[in-house]
Amino acid sequence: MRTIFAAAGLFAAFAATPALAQEGDTSPGGFYAGPLVGLDDVDSGRTDHEKYGVVYGGVAGYDFAGSGAVFGLEAEVTDTTARNTGTQLVIPTDTARLSSGLDLYAGARVGFRPGAHSLIYAKAGYSRLDVKASYTAPGVNLHYKDSLGGVRVGLGVEFGLTPNLALRTELRYSDYDDPKTPGANVGFDVDRQQAVTALLFKF
Repeated sequence: MRTIFAAAGLFAAFAATPALAQEGDTSPGGFYAGPLVGLDDVDSGRTDHEKYGVVYGGVAGYDFAGSGAVFGLEAEVTDTTARNTGTQLVIPTDTARLSSGLDLYAGARVGFRPGAHSLIYAKAGYSRLDVKASYTAPGVNLHYKDSLGGVRVGLGVEFGLTPNLALRTELRYSDYDDPKTPGANVGFDVDRQQAVTALLFKF
């Protein structure tokens, strides 16, 4: 597993931004929803030219709040611009490509409030990623689509801007089932690392 986004950066952002939350308190619980955007690094395990992409979409969930603690359920719908290309996988003149697309996520998070305006949390859940793969070589031109199931884990911080508005920063890692290009001895080992920010409207 390659670690592109260090968890230390997340907590550095938390330590550097306390003033961001001074004007508002985080909601004690209930529904929330909002847009998200961030950096996406999809690693196919077989391609040597990676294109770091932009992940974008929306998140919605519900928090159950206790005394200083939060348990929540949430779902995401995202897409990404990340693409991968690799060469010389089986023979010197071949090429393999992997394009990532729609991602559906459902999971849970648990966290604690170090103060009235902030939340630190961990999350885990199921992610389903649509991919398109291709393999080309002299006399061979293979294409296929697949939906890969996998596990996502993450770590994040949330700052209350107002009682009904919050800003989230999150690092997460997803590990997916391994697809295999039909008709060619070219397998992919797909995982991804993301750093995202979300603006949450709380109801």
